[in-house]
Amino acid sequence: MPPLDLLTVGEAFQDLIFVGLPHMPKHGEELKTARFVSTVGGGALITATAAARLGVRTAVVSALSD
Repeated sequence: MPPLDLLTVGEAFQDLIFVGLPHMPKHGEELKTARFVSTVGGGALITATAAARLGVRTAVVSALSD
């Protein structure tokens, strides 16, 4: 493995983003949207991704469940 410039450590999440909702749903209310985005989340992943896009050699240490 080549040497790293940046090692981030932290939790990784899957962000689920509902785009274009007319308002925040009330408890128990269902809303429909034409657009939905699933992407990586968590400070460690977001930082490593941004740095890698700038050409920095990065790696992430995060726990994974079974």
